[in-house]
Order: sequence, then structure tokens, then C-alpha cells
Amino acid sequence: GLQIVQGGRLSGGFLSANSGATVMGMFTVIALANLIRRWRQGGGLGLFDHLTRVSVPLGYVLIFVTCLLLTASRMGVAATLVAASVLMLWELFDAKGGRMPILVAGGLLLLVGFVLLLGGNDLVWMRMDQIGSDTLVRHDIFSAHWQAFLASPLFGYGLGSFADVNSQIMSAESYRALWSIRAVHNVYLQWLVEAGIVGAVPMFLLIAWITGVAIWRSFRLRSGQTLMRGLVASSLVVLIHGTTD
Repeated sequence: GLQIVQGGRLSGGFLSANSGATVMGMFTVIALANLIRRWRQGGGLGLFDHLTRVSVPLGYVLIFVTCLLLTASRMGVAATLVAASVLMLWELFDAKGGRMPILVAGGLLLLVGFVLLLGGNDLVWMRMDQIGSDTLVRHDIFSAHWQAFLASPLFGYGLGSFADVNSQIMSAESYRALWSIRAVHNVYLQWLVEAGIVGAVPMFLLIAWITGVAIWRSFRLRSGQTLMRGLVASSLVVLIHGTTD
């Protein structure tokens, strides 16, 4: 449908192509986990029946990878690759159901990404060329808001106070980097700025607790281990992408 963001990047109705990349990246990892699971469940079937069984998860892996690349989000793609690699390495470490499904899923992911990147997706390559300048802008944003955090480290400035804080710390030197942004582009730093150490640390600990319990329980499940691992790995897309967007 209508893309709110200009410039040809797919936002998927999330108002931001980077937000769309986070969602599509999570879906890619979860779809990959389901593809591995379905392949393993089809043990003993012939090749044609095997392919029929995995055709649906295979289809939506292709859809989500395509949508992810159309967002042209560099960090979204990188975060998804890291999360997918963690999932496949985790599965290889256990490998109770054999390594073939993991190798097939990983090979498919790389092949599709390679074909799409070489098939005329110039927007991704154009944005790769801008990494240097965008890194400098991010550095200026982070530096300005880190200084704001240091000025009120314990309790911050209040939840939802970003716009006001951003306006107050804007200077002639930082104007170009700060005037148009609606977020710090680093969720951890923004939590610290808005909630301070007192408010942010409990959030960090809660995320660590939920993730740790999920990992621990994944080793105790008799069925559904791969899907649980897929959910844990998909959380990495958010946690990694959140460092820059």
C-alpha cells in the first residue's frame, strides 16, 4: 500500500522503513526456525513429499527476506543475519535432528539474499555508500544525548521527554544532526536519558531475565525447541537494531 516514507524504501505501513526492517527481520528468523522444524518432521519422506511439506514455510521465508531487503535498512539486515546465524549455530550445537535441515535453511537464506542484492536492488548499495556520513551523524546525536544523560543520571528527564530534551540541548554545532530527529536512534541511551539509571536498569534486567529463562527452558522442552530458539534469536534483531535505530 501507500508508503509514508519517501525514497523508495519499504516501510510496510510502520511509518518507518527501519521499523519495518525490525519486524521483517524478526519474521525472517522465526520463519527460518519453522522451516528447519518442518523439514525435520518430514524425515523418511521422499524428496517431492519433503518439498511439499516445507513449501509454505519456504514461501514465507522468501517473502520476508525480500521485504527485509526492500526496506534498505543496513543495520536491520545486519541484525537479521546475526540472529539467523545464532539460530543455526544453536541448532548445529544440538543437532539431534541432523544437520541437513540447518544447512538447507542457511544456504537458502544466503542464496536468496545474494540473488536479490545482485538483481538490481540499487537502493541497498546506495545506502551502503552513505555509511560513513551517517555514522558521523549518529555519533553527534549519541554524544549530545550522552551529555544530557550525564547531567541527570539517576532519574533522567521523564518518560516521553525526548522532544523537549532534544530541543534544549540543541546548539549551533549540533543543529544539523538534531533538528529533524524524533528519537535518539539508540533505545538504550534513550531509556537512560528519559528514565535515568533508576528507571532504565530494571528494564535492562527484565529483558535479560526473560531472555535467560527462555534459553534455559528451551533445553528442557521435549518438543518445540526449534521454535523457542527461533523466538529467542528473533529478539536479537530488536536488541541489535535498537543500538542504531
